Amino acid sequence: MNTFEFFNQYFGRHLVSQEGEPHVAAYRALSSSHTLSKGTPSRLSSGWAIVRPSISSLQLAVAASGLHIDPRTRVEAFMAELELWDGLQPRIFLMFDKAPVPIENLFMSVDSFEDFKRAMGIRTVSKLSKIIEPTLHGKLHFHVSDVEINTPEWMDIVQKVIDQAMRPTLIVTPSHELSQTLGSLIPNAVVRQPEETTSAAAYRKGKADVLIAAGAWAGLDTTVRWSSVVVPRIPFERPVVLDGHQESHFLNSRNSALRRMRQVIGRGLRSPEAECHVFILDSRIKAIEFFVPKRFRPQWAEKVYLEGARIEVSLSKLERDPTVRTRALSHYGQDCMACGFKPRHISQVDVHHLFPLSEGGERLTSIQDVAVLCATCHRLAHSTNPPMTVDAIRVVNGKI
Repeated sequence: MNTFEFFNQYFGRHLVSQEGEPHVAAYRALSSSHTLSKGTPSRLSSGWAIVRPSISSLQLAVAASGLHIDPRTRVEAFMAELELWDGLQPRIFLMFDKAPVPIENLFMSVDSFEDFKRAMGIRTVSKLSKIIEPTLHGKLHFHVSDVEINTPEWMDIVQKVIDQAMRPTLIVTPSHELSQTLGSLIPNAVVRQPEETTSAAAYRKGKADVLIAAGAWAGLDTTVRWSSVVVPRIPFERPVVLDGHQESHFLNSRNSALRRMRQVIGRGLRSPEAECHVFILDSRIKAIEFFVPKRFRPQWAEKVYLEGARIEVSLSKLERDPTVRTRALSHYGQDCMACGFKPRHISQVDVHHLFPLSEGGERLTSIQDVAVLCATCHRLAHSTNPPMTVDAIRVVNGKI
């Protein structure tokens, strides 16, 4: 796939039909008039775009369902993209001018970040923007919870996580309202105010070890090495309504959340040797869990789950995260790890916690903390206190 074909596949086809040679279709997309969200026609004569294999972004509010409308400035968008780009999949960065660009000058290649800065007209950037190297990008530890947001149980677990997280801790919220609520629960936390920038709030933090900031996925240039980053609620974008009509869709909201969550990861990686714990406390993570860049997917695969929280109902019951079972069966398979039993149906095997939840209260559960057992071996495991190990069951079964 050449550059024109790449452009048409992930950008141009959402604007114009693809008749003719690829370079002609690309030129037509960039020089024709397109209907804006507000109904008026306009050529791409201002703003910027980023063409990528997933969903491409465009600053101008064009009425095209396959493109993500992003209102950020060119510098903000391009710098954020470069910071999180793994360099494995291509990108096209576009700036639009009042006069159509000659077809032979549509695309150009750059060989270094300095070339890119000159080409994009970026004169000054934060020194911190160059800290992260593609081959030395730090280490992340992911922790997730399947609690439903905006419930008492959710607020309780958010507070517990913040209390127990390693310091210094950055809490990234999608609204000042949530920031203020959490600030009232966390003693000595510094809360970003609506009238100040995120960096100003970080500066005001001083020696405090907790910063709660709305919109901290961007605009936070600071030398602080955050040991923990907490995301109580995933920052989905609110629907845009013009003249009583909803102009944005779930696709735009999801893409916005994907971008912001990638930026959240960057908050904890300000040096090549950085190590950060990222807590995501929103069950909607299932809708965007592919936000994790490729280089961090092995660490995402080892994420741990917050479970074991006590919920007060008519009877106290121990809450178990169903995603732990799903992950265990995906990781270990469905055969019993103690006797080799091969089930005819998935319901014939259990996921056994090696360390009983009832003894530990709330804690983190990783894939190494569980085993897949048939019903017989599971009962055998719990025939002693503490439970028998998988190896001990194998001995009883004559498998060792």
